Amino acid sequence: MAGHAFAADDPPSHGSSELGAAQLRTIAIRTLPLRLPPVAGESIESWLEALASRCGATWGELLAAVGLHGESNRVRVAHFTVSPTGEQLAAISYATGVAAAAITAMTTSSLFETATAGAATAGPFALPRSRFCPKCLEDNGGRWQLWWKLRWAFVCPIHRCLLLDACPRCSGDQRRRPLPKSLIPRPGRCTCRAPNSWGRSLRRCEALLSTAPSLELTENHPAVVAQDYMLAVIAAGLVSAGMYAESPVSSLQFATDITVLGQQIMRYAHADDIRRRVPADIWNIHEDNTVRPKQADQIGALWLAHDCSATMAVAACAALPVLQASDATVGGQRLRWLIGSMRTKGTWAHTTAIAWDREVSTPLREVQLRSVRSFLGPTDQLRNRAWARHPQRPDRNRSILRSVPASLWPWWAVPISGPGVGLAHVRMALSVALLLVGSRIGIPLACAQLGPVTTAREVGRVLGVLSSKDDWETTASMLTSLADVLESGVCPIDYQRRRELVNQELLTSPGWRRVCKEAQTSADDPTRARLCNWWLYERLTGTSVGRSPATSGGTHMWRLFADLPASLSLEEVLALDQFGRTYLDAHGMAHEPLRWQPPADALGVPPDRESTWHGVDIERLHHLIRVNKLSAAMAACALDVPVDIVRQTLNEHPAPHQPHAARGTVLAIARAELPRDRFIELYRHRGQSLWEIAMLAGVSPSVAGRLAREYRIPIRPPRSPRARQ
Repeated sequence: MAGHAFAADDPPSHGSSELGAAQLRTIAIRTLPLRLPPVAGESIESWLEALASRCGATWGELLAAVGLHGESNRVRVAHFTVSPTGEQLAAISYATGVAAAAITAMTTSSLFETATAGAATAGPFALPRSRFCPKCLEDNGGRWQLWWKLRWAFVCPIHRCLLLDACPRCSGDQRRRPLPKSLIPRPGRCTCRAPNSWGRSLRRCEALLSTAPSLELTENHPAVVAQDYMLAVIAAGLVSAGMYAESPVSSLQFATDITVLGQQIMRYAHADDIRRRVPADIWNIHEDNTVRPKQADQIGALWLAHDCSATMAVAACAALPVLQASDATVGGQRLRWLIGSMRTKGTWAHTTAIAWDREVSTPLREVQLRSVRSFLGPTDQLRNRAWARHPQRPDRNRSILRSVPASLWPWWAVPISGPGVGLAHVRMALSVALLLVGSRIGIPLACAQLGPVTTAREVGRVLGVLSSKDDWETTASMLTSLADVLESGVCPIDYQRRRELVNQELLTSPGWRRVCKEAQTSADDPTRARLCNWWLYERLTGTSVGRSPATSGGTHMWRLFADLPASLSLEEVLALDQFGRTYLDAHGMAHEPLRWQPPADALGVPPDRESTWHGVDIERLHHLIRVNKLSAAMAACALDVPVDIVRQTLNEHPAPHQPHAARGTVLAIARAELPRDRFIELYRHRGQSLWEIAMLAGVSPSVAGRLAREYRIPIRPPRSPRARQ
């Protein structure tokens, strides 16, 4: 081939001077006698083959003429077709007269603007071969489009037909291996070895690929729409709409997302469920290509050695509706069918397999977690933050241990407790649950870190009860938000340090006498001193004493402790708090407040979560406790609220000490509320018990009994439990 030659000191022209002569080999490169501009979107090897055919040169001669001497001996994909070096670009540009930028645009690496050849040839993005549109080959004389090499190339948007994978005559993959260097390229012909060739024979199939039949599709066919969307993403270089609006991703990341999601659908879903979601014409081709006598159970296998364009079209039609969702919530709803399909197929996978690939984008991971959250247990829901605005995989390093009391703050636990589980158990279980949010820690270890207050079995039982309630979503969201707030370092108390330093017998005899002196109460009751010690220990450390070794007094002592808030006066509480403040100051915790709880406004707590706590009439409660002498349980019945709310309200707002009422004051109240005629009506005619009548008047049952004797009404003997039933 004649032409002007240059060496290292002869810089190239034709738009490639920016590369510099220093990048060229010290070897003569001549300009080719014929010039052939590349077709828009053409691959570099297709262009060079067409150039060799126009010049009548063999493939090896053409490569040598453009400075690609070492590439002619390759038996697999040539490096210059993926990511050519600067020296190769300079040589090709000088020999052909085509700008280096235009040459780079014809290489595989330009599809996703990857920096390395390895990334451009990775399985999820590009094939080691090329699909083709027979009509395009017929229109442009056998020139091959670069994007046909993409794994997600399956439909020609111009002719609206399914791309082909193999030669119609020999069934060989196209452009998997370079053309032998001694052959002259014939564009548009099959370059596979002829079926009847042997040994080192160079005979080629040479079937005219433009005559191959292909499935024609309608203009609005889902596969055509999907291919248009994929090509638009590649052209734009990023996706920033729909669920990607808050976290835009590159086209390379989008290719990863659809690859992972498509693989999961094709691998785990039942074939009938996929069939209902994709067009029948491409499904039939996919089914014909994948079903084999010994592989009938692999109908959904996406990444077979010869995955065809129909398979990729099926995967795209099934996966794109999820990726095109308006947000992660909608995307999760659109993907939820896959979980049910997996169960139907009998291939249920754990969340670690569904939240699956580490390489997917954050929006897709959120979609995956939202799709499986209703199928997860409460523990896994918390670990994966399934009810948060942005679900995510557990973090091995996440820990909020020092900010969490062993028994959750009452304000947060009271609205969650209900039938089937008591407040004390709820508080302890929710503290463990807080440690699980977004973390990989196990329940037994979390229980051990918080101290001997609960067990893994008990935590599992409580979470099971709570997750069966209608408001579990609100509870899980609250726990997730609370864990995030605590992780930010807002908690001013180091509960772990308090659990380690605060002595369970912190209220010594001198301390108890000082408390009683300040509250002006008697210090002669050792049982009450012990109860107040437990109360103060729980108040300072946030650790419930229900399972603590300190509460070894049996069931009777525990019942007395449960009723202690009703008997504690405001003066006693202030004195106990002052003693606790002095104790903390003496042990190096002067910078910490006595007590703390997360502010509700910081977490956006729903109003209904506040109503039960703040709905107690505190003034009436104090009147029932101090004037009517009711216990906490009876006051709760009179107020029609759970007894736990009454106890916690009294802890927060203790009733002031009242002077001893004159004898008969409570009886006078009962007499005014229950005249003799009404008492007889309720007791004799309606059959109500003394306890029920006492609740109507806001007095104790003993007062109701005294009133009955005053009215000379015979009292019925108490009924046995069996008789009551």
